[in-house]
Amino acid sequence: MRRRGGGARPAAASDAPPPPTSWDDAANLLKLGRVTASKLAVRGGPGAEHTVWDEILFDDVVTVYGLVEGQALQPYNAMWCNIGGGYVYSSFLQPVVEVFNPVEEVGNGFWGGITVPYVDSREAPRADAPVSARLYYHSVLWVRERAQDDAGQWWYRLDSRRSRQLIFWTPADAVRRIPEAEFAPIRPDAPDKRIRVDLDAQLLTAYEGEEVVLRQRISSGARFIARAAGLDYRTRPGSYRVTIKRPSTHMVGGVSDLDAYDLPGVPWVTFFDYTGLAIHGTYWHNDYGRPRSHGCVHVPRRSRSGSSAGPAPPPPIATSRSTPTSSGAAPRSLCVSGSAMLTLGDLFHLPQVDALVAQMAAGEPGLVVVAGLDLRPESASPAAGSGLLPSGRATIFRILMREFLAADEALRATVVTEDRSVVRLSRQLRDRVEFAQVRPPYSYRHLITVTAGRQPGLLVVDHLTAETAPAALEAAQRGVRVLSQLDTVFRGVGVVRHLLDLGVTRAQLGGLAWVVAVQRLAALCPACREPLAPSPAQLERLHRLYPDLDALRMSLHTEAGGAPDRGQALTFFHAPGCHECGRSGRKGDVAVFDIFRAGADADLLAQPSALPAAVYALQLALLGHLALQDVLQFEEDEFRRVYNQFVASERAMAEANAAVERKLVELEAANRVLEQRTRALVSLQEFGQALISSTDLDELAARVCHHARDLCGADRAILYFQHAASAEVEVLAVAGWEPELLHQRLAAGPAFGGVTGAEPVVFNRWPPGIQPRNPDVEGAALRAGLCAPLIAEGRRVGVMVLHATRKSAFAPGEVALLQTFAHQAALAIQRAELIEQLQTKVAQLQAAQAELAQKERMERELELARQVQQSVLPRRFPYVPGYRFAARNEPARQVGGDFYDVIRLDDDHFGVAVADVSDKGMPAALYMALTRSLLLAEARRERSPRTTLTNVNQLLLELGEPNMFVTVFYGVVACSARRLTYTRAGHDRPLLLRGGRSQSWAGAASRLGCSTGKC
Repeated sequence: MRRRGGGARPAAASDAPPPPTSWDDAANLLKLGRVTASKLAVRGGPGAEHTVWDEILFDDVVTVYGLVEGQALQPYNAMWCNIGGGYVYSSFLQPVVEVFNPVEEVGNGFWGGITVPYVDSREAPRADAPVSARLYYHSVLWVRERAQDDAGQWWYRLDSRRSRQLIFWTPADAVRRIPEAEFAPIRPDAPDKRIRVDLDAQLLTAYEGEEVVLRQRISSGARFIARAAGLDYRTRPGSYRVTIKRPSTHMVGGVSDLDAYDLPGVPWVTFFDYTGLAIHGTYWHNDYGRPRSHGCVHVPRRSRSGSSAGPAPPPPIATSRSTPTSSGAAPRSLCVSGSAMLTLGDLFHLPQVDALVAQMAAGEPGLVVVAGLDLRPESASPAAGSGLLPSGRATIFRILMREFLAADEALRATVVTEDRSVVRLSRQLRDRVEFAQVRPPYSYRHLITVTAGRQPGLLVVDHLTAETAPAALEAAQRGVRVLSQLDTVFRGVGVVRHLLDLGVTRAQLGGLAWVVAVQRLAALCPACREPLAPSPAQLERLHRLYPDLDALRMSLHTEAGGAPDRGQALTFFHAPGCHECGRSGRKGDVAVFDIFRAGADADLLAQPSALPAAVYALQLALLGHLALQDVLQFEEDEFRRVYNQFVASERAMAEANAAVERKLVELEAANRVLEQRTRALVSLQEFGQALISSTDLDELAARVCHHARDLCGADRAILYFQHAASAEVEVLAVAGWEPELLHQRLAAGPAFGGVTGAEPVVFNRWPPGIQPRNPDVEGAALRAGLCAPLIAEGRRVGVMVLHATRKSAFAPGEVALLQTFAHQAALAIQRAELIEQLQTKVAQLQAAQAELAQKERMERELELARQVQQSVLPRRFPYVPGYRFAARNEPARQVGGDFYDVIRLDDDHFGVAVADVSDKGMPAALYMALTRSLLLAEARRERSPRTTLTNVNQLLLELGEPNMFVTVFYGVVACSARRLTYTRAGHDRPLLLRGGRSQSWAGAASRLGCSTGKC
């Protein structure tokens, strides 16, 4: 990265970068960020209040170690990037990676995307050519041709499609070929496509019918007007039809130098209409969710479901024609509106539902249950034929939660769940919800009880079970509003009975407030739907089922805005079938609601629903969504669908059990065969590992011999081994033969006779070295024999001879197994022999090294002793007028025990000492130093040589080593009298040289440091 300026910052342990946090679109790659502002402050923490440590400039690339939440400097974005040297605001740091790609054949051309932070394109395919433009990560352009420069580097020529004078020659490894699947429509044949863009929540949602196929954060809706230029940059809400979908390899715009832009490689564009409003990708910012842009809808790279890693275009949008509903609704087209998430308004429903949901959201305490049955996995396939559609319970559950939060801006909710994805909220509502996640050791019941004690505005429990239902109702009885869902086929009073089956008591049912049951039925095909007048029998049955049929019809017309006509005949619909619905007469589905409100004083088990499902289905039939037969047989069809679901589940379970049992029998038979075949192989592998780890040759040979015998079912085995450079073989191991045969040596010829190859051969003779015996005396005849050569690295190191006494031949599999084992054993034996030889050499080397080390230690000790001795011997003698001193020391070896000294006692006296310490080396040198120190100290205290040496002797007995001694000649010279007084403590007699003659002086004394004798 390029870093410029900035003040010094303190070094701290906290500066160490944390583990990397993945960018959304660059998993498992090094995360980088490119600066998109002119300069960006690097601060000591995630907020503007922290000290600025440094600055990074436009197009600087930094490593991003993680994202943290901090101060929101811009709307909708409070994320900061940790770049190791501090924190920078993420809105101005584009997430990038650095990926290099293989060079491909261009052919007729292909779409390519930039996969590095940025790359400079050139006017010619060479590195020294002038720069034509800078292309950034996620740029998408058309690759027209390729070329190779003199240095061997490949270049792609990219087409800007704006000006032929602008030439983009780009290094080829920075461009990834975009597969066609990444910019193909998600499902091109799906009808009724529409896109909804929420400018407040900055969210794009793509629908196919009522199904959400894509949901993506965007950046759009800039909130400013360039009045001087007369331009309104705000995104205009409304409904638009997609008219053009094409790539845009170059975007140029702006009205001044301040807002002008020239952007090559913008990834893909879809125009809503001819005004220029468009959806397109961006590569110049990171803060999706922030309302900006010049009217267009910006989408990030990961807006394509199922796209692979790497830069990909935003979602292609294919237009489609849609059929108006019976109520005359306008065709669905691309719509820019204000709904953040899926609401009741996005689902077709009757107006009564809105009124009842508004009452639920009014804030009344109690349990609201959303009930419905979702398909079981085993009966979800078309072959199951149950006819039961997913109820959509989870969708209604989420919608109700959002409705409750939207009705009261001060309301806060707590969600008790194992999976946080059970609820989906917009960004505005997310801050008002906290999660109590169920994890050991905390249970659902515990968390519900604890959370209810805090009196939250709304307690959401993800599902009702025998564990959670009693706790949820107890919380509701304590005045908490509770929302949950129940997987059941029942509705209304049936849900109440289901709760009793879960273990809820009748007293706890007092906490129940609402039950919203939902199921989905196949709707009539709008393409072939036709009016149908009911027959008299059908009318009679309708009036019997719905006594207030006329009132229901009148209220339905009133709510639809029509004029009620009591005399108008009832009209229903049917669909004979067409190509649009596959001749089935059904296309799509519609939700049927049953809303039950628990009365405070009424018997819940006898209370009807406020909006019964049968009545709701009748009204749907009057509107043309359901057939008359669906209403007349509503209960029977529901029972049939549930029964079919049950039968399909039972049938699928029985078939699965039968298949499992058949597979189990097959597996057991195969497993027995496999065990027989693999037992030996597994044993062989394990023993092979043991052979490799063994280093003792005799132990290894014994294990080889015994295992080989067991492996092929032999009774006796003997292993002959030939040592390297030896003409003899040695019986290294036996199994089934007498141990006395071990280590017997034989000529190699008889032992290897007849064995020439690497495979085992038949050997029906007595083994070499074993005398033939009478089978009657022996007790068993040798019926079958094998001789397996042991060959390692092309050299025969021995043979194994195996015999069986109870079978006439060895099976081919046993022979093959023995051959494999023999090869492993030969290598292991050779290895063990080499290790044994190496251990011998190592022992010899260690002994030589020890001897050498001992010698080196002695020499070092002698050298140290010599240094100590030389430091003890005087380098200069004191100046005494009228006297001269000379001394020379020549040790017989590297170090000796002699020392001498001249000691100035006073102006008229000086002492002369000559001594010899017993032993040699460091102990003698240290003893010499001790003696000299004691002599110096005592000589200055006493003028008498005898007294001086007596005191030194006493001190040496106390301080010195008991097995060491020193001999000393010590004399004191009186200068004025020219008189020498001396004492000899065991030292050689001194010689006086005078007039060319020598004279030996008398005197006898004991050695110093001895425990007996006197000086």
